[in-house]
This record gives sequence, C-alpha cells and structure tokens, in this order.
Amino acid sequence: MHDSIISFFGFFKIVNFLFLIGFFIYFFRKKVVPSLDLKQRQEKEYKATLTNEYLSLRKERAEVLKALSLQDQQGKILLYRTQLWYDQVKKQVEIQNRERQATQELVKKYFELQSQKAVNEQLKKTLSQEVLCGLKNILIQQMESEQLHQECIEYALNKLKETVL
Repeated sequence: MHDSIISFFGFFKIVNFLFLIGFFIYFFRKKVVPSLDLKQRQEKEYKATLTNEYLSLRKERAEVLKALSLQDQQGKILLYRTQLWYDQVKKQVEIQNRERQATQELVKKYFELQSQKAVNEQLKKTLSQEVLCGLKNILIQQMESEQLHQECIEYALNKLKETVL
C-alpha cells in the first residue's frame, strides 16, 4: 500500500506539475505574450516613427542644401551681373570724361581762335586806318599838282575802305 500511496501521490505530483506548467503556459500566453507583443508593436512603431523622422529630416536637409546651392548660384549670378554693371558704368564714366575733356579742348581752341580773330580784326582796323592815312598823305604829296591823280587816289582809297570795312 505504501507503494500505491506513493504512486498515488507521485501521480498527483505529476498532475500538479503539469497543472502548474499549464497554468504558467496559460499565464504566459494571456499576460506575458500580449505584453511582449504590445512592447514589440510599440518598438516597431517607435522605429517606424524614427525612420519617418529620419527620412523627413533627410529630405528637409536635401531641400535646404538644394536651396542653399540655388542661393549660392543666384549670388554668383548677381555678383557677375553687378561686376558687369560696374564695368559698364566705369567705361561710361571714362567715355564721358574723355568727351568732357575733348569738349573743353574744343571750347578752349574756339575761344583762342575767337580771341585771335578779335585781335586780328582790331589790328586790321587800326593798321588799315593808319596805312590809308599814310598812303593818302604820300600820294597827295606826290601828285598834288594833277587833278586826275587826285581823283584816282580818292577812288582807290574809297575802294580800300569798302573792302576793309
């Protein structure tokens, strides 16, 4: 009997052991597995969120780099255009300075010429009056006696006066 009791208790030990294993399996499946699944899903979602953020930041970085490159190109173009404009303005100023100098030279030459003409005219008037008077006196002295000579001299003097004045 003792053997049967031990075997009866051995049987209950095995049944209890199997019951405990079953209970742990049940508990594991009902509580631990869903909890692990939930953690695994949360971790996957977190990884997916991080991946999306990474991709979004990478895309944003690419856009920023593209915008930066575009701004750099536009800056270079603006610098080039500004340099062209500056060169053209510089050339235009040089041309205007040369034209101004040429105009000043022409005006200076014109005034010199006008002043020379005025001096020549004044000399011409002064000298022609003196020459006419001197010639008239000389011719009158030489040809005082003859009337015809007197008329010729007056005619010549009148013609000279007309051409000079």
